[in-house]
Amino acid sequence: MGQERESMSVLKRSVMAILIVTTAFSLVLTACSVDGAGQETAGVENGVSLSLTIVNGGQEIVVSMDEILKLDVVEKEVTPVPREDEETQARLVKGVLLEDVFQEFAGISQKDPEAIRLVAGDGYSIEVAKDLLQTREIILAFELDGEPLEGWEKPLRSVVPDVFEMYWVKNLEKIEVVEARSAADIEKIIMLESRISYITDQEYDYYGEADRAVKISDLLLEFEDDPENVYAQSVDGLEKNEKPDIFKSAYLKYTGSDSPMFLSEDLPHGMWIKEMLYFTFGSSAYFSLTAGFEALESEKIEGINAVRLPGIIRQCGLKQANKYIFRAIDNYSVEIEAGSIGQGYMYIQENGLPAVAFEGLEKNTKIKDLLYIGAAE
Repeated sequence: MGQERESMSVLKRSVMAILIVTTAFSLVLTACSVDGAGQETAGVENGVSLSLTIVNGGQEIVVSMDEILKLDVVEKEVTPVPREDEETQARLVKGVLLEDVFQEFAGISQKDPEAIRLVAGDGYSIEVAKDLLQTREIILAFELDGEPLEGWEKPLRSVVPDVFEMYWVKNLEKIEVVEARSAADIEKIIMLESRISYITDQEYDYYGEADRAVKISDLLLEFEDDPENVYAQSVDGLEKNEKPDIFKSAYLKYTGSDSPMFLSEDLPHGMWIKEMLYFTFGSSAYFSLTAGFEALESEKIEGINAVRLPGIIRQCGLKQANKYIFRAIDNYSVEIEAGSIGQGYMYIQENGLPAVAFEGLEKNTKIKDLLYIGAAE
């Protein structure tokens, strides 16, 4: 009996020790969910963040879902633009307004930024340009069609009315406020077709087609420092800002369907940019004249299908100057007075490379295989 009582006593002490350790561990976990000011911090559930980070002016603001759910909740039927051969389908969404989130936690209005970038937990991102911010009531949804978001879709899903569903970002964890791109920063226009012509390319499989592509890191001028963002615009007007390290890691496909195209198998397909008109990197704008014929007005000039030069300069945001330098691949160059730029037009030669000519000016101002347009000092 004495041994039994001693064994029971040992067992009780062991159980009490386990309870004490478990309680202490629980208290540690509880303490970890509270910061020094006593505020609840962001949590993680099954590897998915339960918070939203707003990046504005270099400052990161982390907002927990508990804080977001204290805002007014809206419930609406919203219809995205259907893809080709798909039927229009209204979706019932429930969530909070981006405007309310910005006002409450960042002290700004949705209409203030030049653009925002919606970033998912898996790295997918897309930019919402100023025109959409000005005209759309963007919802950060936590329910869709009467059902809570799936675990991997949490914490939120962006809902932008009357646009393609690529703007409806699942697993939305971050919203970055994009600073305005200053047109005056662009000092030169690089013609993509000419630049690509003397860079080592490679075969790129695009849905079974053997297209050609170049590494964007090889395409860029060597003396350009990395900017904060790379701005790109497609033929259909889609605007995006991308981080330079992501942009440089990708390819520019320049043959086949959807070209010129920014893409990489390492990036979600929603981040690819089809029919890219131009992109800016630092003080340079890289412009595709082939795409320019799709996006800009063309006309017959001296029997040639051409695009007027002022339209290209305005599109790329080349800064104003008294003179402009035009340089060919072989380094032949001319300087043109600003007053004569309106007489200029660009066309594509039989070899696929761009050329520029000026109505009423000497023949030596015509440049074949045009590589560069720069604002003279």
